[in-house]
Amino acid sequence: MKESPNKSAENRIKNSLKHVLLNKACYGKSKFAAKQVEKEAYLNEHGNLKGWNPAYTEGIYSVNTMSTYIREAELFATYCAAHGIKRISEITPEIAEAYLRECNARNLSAWSISTKASAINKALGFELYPSALGLPKRSIKDIKRSRIPREHDNRDFSADSEQIIIAKGSGIRRESMTAIRPCDCVRNAAGKVVGIHVIEKGGKSRVAPILNIYVDSITEIVNQAEKKRGKEACIFETYNKKIDNHRFRAEYAGLLLHQLEDERAAGKPLFQGNRDRNEVFFLLFSILQDRKLHFAYKLLNFQKNRCIFFFLFSILL
Repeated sequence: MKESPNKSAENRIKNSLKHVLLNKACYGKSKFAAKQVEKEAYLNEHGNLKGWNPAYTEGIYSVNTMSTYIREAELFATYCAAHGIKRISEITPEIAEAYLRECNARNLSAWSISTKASAINKALGFELYPSALGLPKRSIKDIKRSRIPREHDNRDFSADSEQIIIAKGSGIRRESMTAIRPCDCVRNAAGKVVGIHVIEKGGKSRVAPILNIYVDSITEIVNQAEKKRGKEACIFETYNKKIDNHRFRAEYAGLLLHQLEDERAAGKPLFQGNRDRNEVFFLLFSILQDRKLHFAYKLLNFQKNRCIFFFLFSILL
């Protein structure tokens, strides 16, 4: 992409786009609740939900998403200034479409182009979708990160061994690792930690069930942390950013579903009998709410002929 000969125009557009995006910040608020409000408003206006996009919300609820959108907006600003645009009001959907097509011509991945389109749509209120423009669609088979062994996966993370155990045993997100406290842990009648209450992406609250094979080790970790720092203090202060937590979540999703199916097939109580029927229903529903776990399970290709949603609820019947 050629550089802009007009730096003042480029900076003006960058600042304008950044200002628009920052005004949409909704950190700490519930994205789920916002979607419900927008759904009701759309239903009242149109009388039905035809044409409603359940994935869209006006605000930006993640710091990481904001950072990504601002970065993409700055790249787009450079393109606009290089093509004679002087201010944000001059940017048209046609300009944005041409930019996305140029990105495709430079062999950027479908995932990268989709991210760029999302950033532009959020900043300018456009409705540009790569698939509608005839650009390549995103495909699971094209994902490489966290799917195949990498050389850096063999680095020494012994200092984070306890964090890794909890990540593998609970499937919680990276950002939750340094936020969980002993008081967030759910225990059974024997005092074993069988779940961790977390508030994660989109402000959703859920209880992450602990895999049976990790119950004892995680209980020991939590007990030691509670003894040293108390119930209200965070269990961990750090978590190495180079640890592939995404992979742990994918493995956890598959192992949890296999565990539930094995317990059902053996006629054993689900979650080793640590939950009554209503609690089991709530836990399974909270798992379904974590779309990443749902998605990650499919990526691992466990039981390809199973529909995850109906499997989870069929085991309650």
